[in-house]
Amino acid sequence: SGTAKNLEAALSIQADWAQKAVGAITGAPDAPVAYYGIVHIPFQFLAGCRFSTYRKIELFELERGTDRWRELSSRRIGNALSVKVDRHMQTVECADVSIRISVSYLVHLREVERILNPPFDDIHLHITEPRIDAVRSCEDLSGIASIFRKEIDSDRVRGKRLHIFYSG
Repeated sequence: SGTAKNLEAALSIQADWAQKAVGAITGAPDAPVAYYGIVHIPFQFLAGCRFSTYRKIELFELERGTDRWRELSSRRIGNALSVKVDRHMQTVECADVSIRISVSYLVHLREVERILNPPFDDIHLHITEPRIDAVRSCEDLSGIASIFRKEIDSDRVRGKRLHIFYSG
C-alpha cells in the first residue's frame, strides 16, 4: 500500500503462505483445494510453479460486473481457444528468450524491446483474437499451459534466461 515496493518482503510472505498451504494439503489429502484471488502475475506464476506437482486444484476467476468468484468450468464452453505460436529465433546463440503470452491483450514485441537488449529469441503464444474473459474453462487453461510447457522444455529454450510477458 506504500509507495516503496519491497520485493523481498512480498516473496517472504508468499513463501510463508505456500509452506502453510503445502502443510494443509498434505495434512488433509482428501480435502478440495481451490485457488482464487487477485495477485500480481509474477506471484501467480510462482504459486503455479510451487503447486504444479500436487493434485488438481479448483480454479476460480472474478466475474466482471458481479464481483463474484466463478469456478472455471470443467467442460468446454463454446469453441476451444485457438492458440498459435510464433517463434523468432536468432541465428546467433542467445542467452535470453522472451516468451510473450497474449490472451486478454496483445503483448507487442516493442514492449519487450524496451526491457531486453538484443539479441534475444522471442516466442509468442497468442489466441487468435486476444480479448478479456477469453478463458472460460479448465480445458482452455490447460491448452495454453500445455503449449507453454512444450515451449519452455524445447532444446532451443531450456537452460536460457526466460523473460515472461503475460497479458491474461
